[in-house]
Amino acid sequence: MSTLLFLFFITASLFSFGQVTSGVGQVPVPTRAAPKGDALEVNEVDAMAAYPGGMRAMQEFIAKNLKFPKNETLEGREIIAFNINVDGNVGDIRFLRSLGAAYDMEVIRVFRMMPKWTPAELNGVPVKSVINQPITFTSKR
Repeated sequence: MSTLLFLFFITASLFSFGQVTSGVGQVPVPTRAAPKGDALEVNEVDAMAAYPGGMRAMQEFIAKNLKFPKNETLEGREIIAFNINVDGNVGDIRFLRSLGAAYDMEVIRVFRMMPKWTPAELNGVPVKSVINQPITFTSKR
């Protein structure tokens, strides 16, 4: 289990495509108004969506709840894109890189359990945004 957690945190920190919550050195560039239903990219909002407690807390949540699928042996990394809706809920989980259906179902299970996020904002109004996140699966040895 400790190997799984260690590899998850190393991989997440090295290969994370998710957004940064600190805002240091970032200049948000709103490039267009938010059409209804569109999810905005990180560089298109004034304030990015934020997980309660920050990205480290999100990584801890995933590490605590993610389980290696039973009867599977493949190790590797999935990459997902997901929306944070205007109400702060996770929605529309898409797999940019998949290890297979059993792994996908486990990722969906964990992300549906997540607490509400603080949604992204554009011009002071909550907007739907998209986040990319790698998820690493390593079996217990």
